[in-house]
Amino acid sequence: MDIFFYCIACITIICFGLASVGLLKGNKWTNVIGGIGVSCLLLFFAILWIFEQHPPMKTVWETRYLFACCSSLIGYVCCFQWKSRLIGWYGFLLSTVFLILNIVKYDTFGQQLPMALQSIWYVPHVLVYMFGYAFLAIAALIGIKGLFSRTDNVDKQDFMIQAGFSCQTIGMIIGAVWAKNVWGGYWTWDVKELWALISWLVYMLYIHFRISHRNMIRLAQIVSVLAFLLVLFCWFGLNYVMQTESLHTYR
Repeated sequence: MDIFFYCIACITIICFGLASVGLLKGNKWTNVIGGIGVSCLLLFFAILWIFEQHPPMKTVWETRYLFACCSSLIGYVCCFQWKSRLIGWYGFLLSTVFLILNIVKYDTFGQQLPMALQSIWYVPHVLVYMFGYAFLAIAALIGIKGLFSRTDNVDKQDFMIQAGFSCQTIGMIIGAVWAKNVWGGYWTWDVKELWALISWLVYMLYIHFRISHRNMIRLAQIVSVLAFLLVLFCWFGLNYVMQTESLHTYR
């Protein structure tokens, strides 16, 4: 399985590299190369699911891999269905970065799934959050580009944040129903729940801010970047700074 992952990762990185170059040059074969890369990612995810005999979404390594799948899929669909090369390029870039990160910080497979995670809500909860994170990551990259160039693409940034915020909202609702089934309450005041709520509130404020202040583009770009740093802290950072055990801890 280890060698197979390295092979899949290398093939995918090469495909996304070629597809990114093709997007810049407007080559017609780009959609085929990008499609091969996305297909390789999804194929390994399906094989890993069969190998582990449960959804591979438990560890940090597995969530990073799922994020790579989601970001590349978003990039591919937005690029070749909606003709947005910028989002396609950023989707492939994010997927490549997280694949490289998983190669450098490799993890083992086959960990047992705790009873709390053996629920019908497990897959939709994690999956919708990873798609949300991917949307928000692309929005942050658009914001960074806007801060250092004259083209703002703020409409694309707004769309990505609205999509990511919608995924966050759905994920929180699913998580609340899941918590009720497992722990007997919709809200447990767990530290990750609190930080997820904080990041959700920040993006809600961003959306309301953009409705009433359409001309304050640079501030919107700055907020999109800072807000995603908050998401990264909620996703990764809390695992390393928490002094108490969290119901959402994964290694």
